[in-house]
Amino acid sequence: MAKETPKNGSYTEYYDNGQIKLEENYKDSKLDGKRTRWHENGQIEIEGAETMPVRPVRGQLLHLDWPTTRLNRVVWAADDCYLVPWTDGSVLVGATVEDVGFD
Repeated sequence: MAKETPKNGSYTEYYDNGQIKLEENYKDSKLDGKRTRWHENGQIEIEGAETMPVRPVRGQLLHLDWPTTRLNRVVWAADDCYLVPWTDGSVLVGATVEDVGFD
């Protein structure tokens, strides 16, 4: 698989009617700075929103019955392990974060 050239500079997307839809900037293929998004009628939907640092990760989850006292909040058991109580009394256990890249 060929490696893509990193995106750099401004990116603009348009609706079919020619109205601008999105403006944002990239540096080394990562969103850099603020972005603006418009509705198709030309009104601004989002202006100046900082880009959030998003990265793809892979992990494992278990959904378990919880036979003891029901948990009432999220519990962090270690750096990358957590327990999330569900309304039915079961628990979601998440762990093992692996950086996988965007490919």
